[in-house]
Amino acid sequence: MKRRFSATPLPRYQVFTLADGNYVVQWDDKRVQELLTGNYREYEHRRDFGHPITDYELKQLKAAGRVEHYNRDYVWLYALPETGRFGVRKEMGRGERIRAYYLSTSLPKSQQDQVTLILNKIGAGHHLYVTPRQHLLIIMNKDGTYFKDSDEAEQIQKVLQTRVPDLFNDITIAYDEVNARAPLVGLSSDESNSPLSFDDLIASQRDTSMTAGRRILMMIPNQEEREAFVQLLGSMEITLYQASKTYEALETLEDHPIDLLLMDIQLSDMHGWQMISKVKEIETLRDLPILIIGDEIDLSKTVAKVDYLTRPVSIARLRHNIWRLLRERTKILRPPHH
Repeated sequence: MKRRFSATPLPRYQVFTLADGNYVVQWDDKRVQELLTGNYREYEHRRDFGHPITDYELKQLKAAGRVEHYNRDYVWLYALPETGRFGVRKEMGRGERIRAYYLSTSLPKSQQDQVTLILNKIGAGHHLYVTPRQHLLIIMNKDGTYFKDSDEAEQIQKVLQTRVPDLFNDITIAYDEVNARAPLVGLSSDESNSPLSFDDLIASQRDTSMTAGRRILMMIPNQEEREAFVQLLGSMEITLYQASKTYEALETLEDHPIDLLLMDIQLSDMHGWQMISKVKEIETLRDLPILIIGDEIDLSKTVAKVDYLTRPVSIARLRHNIWRLLRERTKILRPPHH
């Protein structure tokens, strides 16, 4: 006998993650609804789509009371809060959006290594970056940022079509419409009034120059969450240390030059705030950046400077916060020469 669910089954492709990390359900071609707030938003696939929703993210939404069940094909979604049906809320005025240009190809992502080799062969590998988007490859600047304007994109398009016509004959100029000012996500209190630049937002999702070879100690009890974070940190080329007990973590912090502590607020042997207090008691660790994952975090419980993300955690937002914290630590450890 098949199990019956009370929630509404929807095709899985209709539930996905936006580029800004929000989880949404798509009701029509131009409108989505945020699963956590119920807010309706205008939607354009090329501009807003982030990635298909993962089992890890669906499990978080299940814990948050938005999803009853899911499988490979369907998501059983509970009724969402009604906040603005038929009145789509605009996130910003038209003047706060800019077009960010890249080159779109019809090449499958399986050819990424081959295309990279060809770019290196024609001397363009130092200037251009090949990366998958959905199932196809796109071309951006070497650091993973967009081209500065449509003229630059058009110039590179012509060069590629001239040098390798068989491969790049149908390459086209494309653009994302994005915020002129980056969204503020999970910032610590003294940074919340300092908007990130557009380049910083893009770089945080692609650039590894700030993260490669850096050392992170992770204390995440949940196995599925831990596995997702391990995969993310690996893609950022980070050296990872893990600990399940407080004494293990403190020993690691004292024995290795750790750059960031990533931890759950609920640990197996003590509360996270107690762990932070113990870390701050060690003089050499008082300036260690700490990123906390929790449900509802009360920052009044500590005077320590920490960064935090509340569940359900978007992998894109987690990557952004890690990148930013490590960039700031680099500035502290390597001050500019005057």
